[in-house]
Amino acid sequence: MKTLYFTVEKELQDIDGIEETTGYKIITVYDIVENKPKLVVEIEAENEYSTTDELEHFVENLLQEEDFETHLDKEMTFLFEQL
Repeated sequence: MKTLYFTVEKELQDIDGIEETTGYKIITVYDIVENKPKLVVEIEAENEYSTTDELEHFVENLLQEEDFETHLDKEMTFLFEQL
């Protein structure tokens, strides 16, 4: 099992000096390679959807891609941990 790490940032917009959320979030997924974080992907998702559901959806789509070009293996199972 491969552990990947993620952060979640709500997108904000400034309207007349007041910060408001846009309704979207950025999920940034990292792997740890040689004790350093390596960016795997950034996913833009709507706030109303569960982050873990979005990550599962990402993995399902990733495994179906024919041009899978990353250091991760298609045969891996993933465990996501929030930083």
